[in-house]
Amino acid sequence: MNANDHQQKPKDEEVDLGGLFMLIGNGFKKLFNFIGGLFVSLFNFLIIVLLFIRHHFIVLILSLIIGGVLGFYSEDGKKSYAATMVIKPNLNSARQLYNNVAYFNDLAAQKEFSTLSVIFNLSNEEAKSLATFTIEPIISYSLNVEAYNDFVRYSDTTTVKQVEFKDFVKNQIKYDYKFHEIKVEANNNKVFSKLKAGLIASFYNNDYLVSLKNAKALNIETDEKRTNKNLEQADSLRQVYNKVLLLEANKPFSGTNIDMAQGKDKRNKELELFNTQDLYRDKLIAINNDKAENQNIINVVSDFNKLGTKTNVIYRKPGTYAFMLFGLTFLGLLLVELNKYLKTYKKP
Repeated sequence: MNANDHQQKPKDEEVDLGGLFMLIGNGFKKLFNFIGGLFVSLFNFLIIVLLFIRHHFIVLILSLIIGGVLGFYSEDGKKSYAATMVIKPNLNSARQLYNNVAYFNDLAAQKEFSTLSVIFNLSNEEAKSLATFTIEPIISYSLNVEAYNDFVRYSDTTTVKQVEFKDFVKNQIKYDYKFHEIKVEANNNKVFSKLKAGLIASFYNNDYLVSLKNAKALNIETDEKRTNKNLEQADSLRQVYNKVLLLEANKPFSGTNIDMAQGKDKRNKELELFNTQDLYRDKLIAINNDKAENQNIINVVSDFNKLGTKTNVIYRKPGTYAFMLFGLTFLGLLLVELNKYLKTYKKP
């Protein structure tokens, strides 16, 4: 390879690099021009929309007002009342609770008032007043701490080490929470006190939950009988020990170290029996608490108020009607303007 070839190669590389930089520069220029054109187009579109709204401002405002008035005086725009109930589901029945509430809400939405009247033992007029059923878990830091403490108490050490408090809370789903709030809305503020019985009865249509409840009650009863029997035996044994200690105390004192050691051992056994009795009593308290909580599939913590509280309906049906009529009016005016443009449009 001669000297001319060596000189020609760097020149070719310089030409190639120069062309590459020009291509990159042109690419960026086109990109910036595109972005700039996009912003200009959006700005022009916004100006056109604002000019359109200004031109038809009075008509559009009137459509909002008329729609709001129509919504307010429509059938669904009547006075609305609400009441809440706090529920504690037992026996893993939270999922069934949510299913039941969703079912009631679907019945109300589909105007299946005859079915609602049967479920809640209401008149047809009372059933027609029911509007919505909703439910959500009650979430608080203290309840999360309580739930985590229960998790720690009933889980093995390895599992507890792997699950921190923040991870435990993060992985909670709505069915895991202890308390849940049911909210009912209706046009009749006196219907709420009649809903509790039907809501509770709906759970007893589930054979699985009923059998689970009966099995739980039987286990609690068996555990209670066994604990009472053990407590009686511990009490009898302690009485026997007391009599033995009393007889030993009335014997002549020999003063030997052996007698003192035997007396101390007997007193220790009496203390053990006393502690055993306390354990059985504590267990009975826990059994009674368990019985109170699990004798029903669900426990009502706070019932519906006899009279519902007024809800603000101004943002519901009236708002929906107003924006629907506004949208239709806007679309209609837009079509009118488009028709005018098409009439004056000429092909180039």
